[in-house]
Amino acid sequence: MNFLKPQLAHRGDGQTDHLLTDAHFAADEKLDGERCQIHIAGHQTVGIYNRSGKAMTTPRTAWLRARRWTIGAAILDGELLMPAGPPSRCYVVFDVLEVSGTSLLSWAWHARRDVVEALTAQEQAAPQIRASRAARTADDKLALFATIRAEGGEGVVLKRITAPYQPGSRSPEWVKYISPDRKREYDVVITGLTDQTSTSQPYKTGEVSLTYGAYSRDRGCAVTCGSLGVIGTRDTMQAHVGKVAIVHAWLQYPSGALRHPHFLRFRDDKAVSECTAEAVAV
Repeated sequence: MNFLKPQLAHRGDGQTDHLLTDAHFAADEKLDGERCQIHIAGHQTVGIYNRSGKAMTTPRTAWLRARRWTIGAAILDGELLMPAGPPSRCYVVFDVLEVSGTSLLSWAWHARRDVVEALTAQEQAAPQIRASRAARTADDKLALFATIRAEGGEGVVLKRITAPYQPGSRSPEWVKYISPDRKREYDVVITGLTDQTSTSQPYKTGEVSLTYGAYSRDRGCAVTCGSLGVIGTRDTMQAHVGKVAIVHAWLQYPSGALRHPHFLRFRDDKAVSECTAEAVAV
């Protein structure tokens, strides 16, 4: 089994509201976790990979690596959720790419979805494994989106029901539909340090904050757009320069600068070159 680059979703551009009631599209809940592809053979986990194909071997995936599956052999695409430690950890499956050596990449979404539901039903004894919430009719899609919005969730991904799985693509067959109540998540590059912090006397404390930017294809490097409210010693902050971070913000200006950015976490599964001015986190 080889790692398959995940299919990614397009950002909704304000012209996609009609897709929520379009009979050609289904709605799949958009999860706020870590993209995770699991390879199963002989009822055992033989590989866990993040969005970029890096093996996930940290303690947070130990329970998945040790798991004996009812499923014999498959490649699952989903999201790893660890909101509050072991009791609430969960792997949510939203697609299946291969079963028992048979590739399902050419199958329509609705057919793959039927397989997802059948496979996860076999794992009912394990509440940490479940299928994503999905809806196919207009009324059910509207109800699902309303439920996720009421829960404070991110939204849904609208998926064309006849579309195959396209590894490595950001296909218009998948479109993100984000709740208007949520700040959006953006991927930015940590470009450097600044002593312009909330501390009135940084020259005494030695504190600095991080600057962030977006990758410019024209320049072939990241360009600084602003600063984040993350403060620490120069040595500590310097270690983060060059990393990719996820931040919350209300909007992004054409320059790449964000309105009221709030640092969430670093991520190691996305390249600096992917963090362009229009890059919303996925």
